[in-house]
Amino acid sequence: MRNEERLSRLICEIYDSTLDPSLWPQVLGKIAEFVGGQSAGLISRDSVSKAGNAHYTFGCNPHYLKLYLDQYAKLDPTTAMFFFATERVASIADFMPYDEYLETRFHKEWARPQGWVDWVSAVLEKSATSFAFMSVMRDEATGLVDDSARRRMQLLTPHVRRAVLISKVIDLKSTEATTFADALDGLSAGFFLVDARGTHRSRQRGRACDAPHGNFLSQQRRSARCQRAASRSAARGRLSSLCAW
Repeated sequence: MRNEERLSRLICEIYDSTLDPSLWPQVLGKIAEFVGGQSAGLISRDSVSKAGNAHYTFGCNPHYLKLYLDQYAKLDPTTAMFFFATERVASIADFMPYDEYLETRFHKEWARPQGWVDWVSAVLEKSATSFAFMSVMRDEATGLVDDSARRRMQLLTPHVRRAVLISKVIDLKSTEATTFADALDGLSAGFFLVDARGTHRSRQRGRACDAPHGNFLSQQRRSARCQRAASRSAARGRLSSLCAW
């Protein structure tokens, strides 16, 4: 099959995934083959917590994928892609000198045991604190990312991005909400949030409770005064106010 026909068919299959998201692993496999890799994934990352989420993958070892999400995502050099333009294609050499990368924990403990020597990635979507990207991993047999792999990745990236946006398979708002919730759980002080309708939500030492219709019982006079001030601020148009005690 000629490269033009192969590319055309692959692009059609990428858009087919907007109607049937279950096709993404199969499509990612064909993307990996076209680009010159053995594994691929649609990943989102939070630039603050550096947490990762694997939405769809192909050719990934389940054990190492879990290790990546639980531990090594925070060490992944691709975190710097948050500052890259949408649809930009990059490999390890765009983040740091390759010799330095070989000395990182990420390479020694996560990539090298799987035989991965390089990967080519492209930014698909960005928000205030999160970003999503597609990545194709390469092993020792295919070697470091070359110009051909970059060109092929660049050809596919706009189509993958449109398909992802159309099907909404990656919800960066959900990623940000999870990060925000984790941040709130880590606070030792009690607090409450007030929206523009005057609805309160409180949390004390990790325990949350809703207080609909403004029925909020404060244990301290100071928190009650703070609550009233927050309600007035919310009523003046602020989406939310936070008070800690």
